[in-house]
Order: sequence, then structure tokens, then C-alpha cells
Amino acid sequence: MTGFYVTLSHFWGGATFAKLTEDKLASVKKGISLKDLPQTFQDAIRVARRLGSKPGKVRYIWIDSLCIIQNGKPSDPPSEVQRADWLTESAQMHRVYKSSYCNISATAGTRGLFFKREPHHLWEDEINLNTEGIPGGQEQPIQRCTILDLSFWERNVDDAPVNRRAWVLQERFMAPRVLHFCQDQVAWECRKLDAAEFFRDGVASFRLKPELLSAEGHSRI
Repeated sequence: MTGFYVTLSHFWGGATFAKLTEDKLASVKKGISLKDLPQTFQDAIRVARRLGSKPGKVRYIWIDSLCIIQNGKPSDPPSEVQRADWLTESAQMHRVYKSSYCNISATAGTRGLFFKREPHHLWEDEINLNTEGIPGGQEQPIQRCTILDLSFWERNVDDAPVNRRAWVLQERFMAPRVLHFCQDQVAWECRKLDAAEFFRDGVASFRLKPELLSAEGHSRI
């Protein structure tokens, strides 16, 4: 595999999307019109063209439904050509994601990567907290605190529609980095850092649990 390319994680269940079938193989090799692709695929191609140290560095995109021969109808038995293609492609799936420049994830659903957003949702909210009387409190009882959405990553990434797919496990963990296009912001995932527009320096390690608040290196309270 040579050249920079990206992959796409997208939601299959109940969605209508373009796919490669045996009868379309010859025409697809000649080319695919961008307007004939679903919005998610179009958006992913636009993102891919803007990635890299300079525009055009990423020249290819790998989309499973367009790169592996699919059934014309789910109820149809696989043909010998389709079966052979699947055995070949599935055996090297780990290499496809591992060697990618980045995995683009349509994390929010099936309506594309971009959504209308409220910019103020990305503003940091701060409050003055009176710690007087709290054991272990600070010398200065009034503390300026930032309010964090502790459930953001679990709600918008881990529990997102695309990440409830069984196949996406290898897509997330084998890709060197993932761009998650969530409902209201873009998130970043790699081996060193989980981040988002609201958490530019990294998602807080806190996790909100029923009646428990835990943090790495901190006691539960």
C-alpha cells in the first residue's frame, strides 16, 4: 500500500448507501460521480481532500461498501465472486486500517458529517464555588471553577450509533488516529490523546457514574 489514504467508519444498520455489487464492478472502475454518493460519503471525501500538511496530500479514501463487493439484496446468497472478494479483503482488513493516515468516523449518524451547531455550546462555563466548611477546603473559600461535561465522551463517542457496530471495534483500535464527527463538535482519538473542540488539551479523565464520581489518581467521593 503506497500513498496517503483515509478510511471511513459509517453506520450500516437501516441506512441506505451506495455499495459495490458484482453487476456494477465495471462501471465503478471507470468512475463514480460525487453527486451519486450519499451525503456521508461526500462529506468524508471533502474532509480527506483537506487533510495533510498541504491540500491534496491525501489522495485516496477507502470505504468498505465501495471497496468490497456486496450483495445486491441482503436476502441474496453470495456469489462465488463476492465470496472470493470477501475472503481476500477481510483477511487484510487490519492492514487497511493500520496503514491509513486517519480514520474518519461519521459518529453522529447517517445524515453526513456536518451539522448546524450552536457556537456557545463550546464556550467554557465558569462559576464561583464557596468551599467554606468543606473538609480539605482551600485557604481561599471562594474558588473559580470550570464546569465540565463529564459524560461527553461516553455519550457522544462511545455510545454513538456508529460505535455500536461490531465491526467498528477494529476500525477504531487499528487506525492510528480517528476523527469523530459528533453532533455538535469534532472529537479526536489516538493512542496518546482523546480530545474534542471543547476539550482541546484532552478529555477530562473523570467519568460520571450513578452516585459516584471517579477520577484517575483520585479517590471516589
